[in-house]
Amino acid sequence: IEKMDQMPSEISLALIDVTLPKKSGIELADYLISIGFSAPIVIMSGDEPGDIQQLKSREPSIRFIRKPISLDTLKGILTGL
Repeated sequence: IEKMDQMPSEISLALIDVTLPKKSGIELADYLISIGFSAPIVIMSGDEPGDIQQLKSREPSIRFIRKPISLDTLKGILTGL
């Protein structure tokens, strides 16, 4: 979060897992939206919590990836952003 606050224009993608040590990935994505983060936000999880649907309804550009995911599939998704 510090790096994003210090130089948000230097970051071209936020690839976030739902489970993080200090905050949830949903909270982090919500924070990024609140500060006007303009790069794509991709959230990953083994299942799709309802929080992700609420977040996507507020910010339709957010993408969700269900894990496990192959490297080739991840590359294809990220290339399409």
